[in-house]
Amino acid sequence: TNFAPNREPKKVAVVRTPPKSPASAKSRLQTVPITAPLPDLKNVRSKIGSTENIRHQPGGGKIQIVHKPVDLSHVTSKCGSMGNIHHRPGGGQVEVKSEKLDFKERVQSKIGSLDNITHTPGGGQKKRVKGKDRKS
Repeated sequence: TNFAPNREPKKVAVVRTPPKSPASAKSRLQTVPITAPLPDLKNVRSKIGSTENIRHQPGGGKIQIVHKPVDLSHVTSKCGSMGNIHHRPGGGQVEVKSEKLDFKERVQSKIGSLDNITHTPGGGQKKRVKGKDRKS
């Protein structure tokens, strides 16, 4: 079964014990006597009827399948979807105009955040001298 490719399977010795009594050995060696008559197989009937149609020869080689093109000219739609088949969507005459909006003149801030717009944060004028650190 599942062995390594180079290993051979181990052989196990089978120990056979002799029969316990001579009567049991004789009963194993006895066979059915051949003098019994053979059954008559000519008059045997099938239980399920499998021999009723025993002379049947299958046909089927005489039939030709004819391929005719299918005529679909008289077919109509079920829900009337073909009623407006020549419809072409319009909307080509509509022009979309793009105007540049001018927000700078009309818009104002809500809270007056532009009142101090020229403010520059201080502290940029001071210089730090090397070697002198402030300890805090």
